Amino acid sequence: MSEIELKACPFCGAKPVMRERSGDERNGYNTSLTVECRCGASIDTETKNSGGLPNETVAAAKRRLRTAWNTRAPEVSA
Repeated sequence: MSEIELKACPFCGAKPVMRERSGDERNGYNTSLTVECRCGASIDTETKNSGGLPNETVAAAKRRLRTAWNTRAPEVSA
């Protein structure tokens, strides 16, 4: 499956970056993911775990986060 390309920031037009932080026992081994832009716009998520076992892969969480970042409000005609 091909990777979803991140759209430019809807506020400043810059290219966003995705950061990944691996979890440990303090946060239930969830992996935190953030898409952020230099203007300060960001969106984040983390992998879903239940009882220490992953319910979602990091790849699936990345796809979900990219889709959320790329979602835009519909154009409104004046």
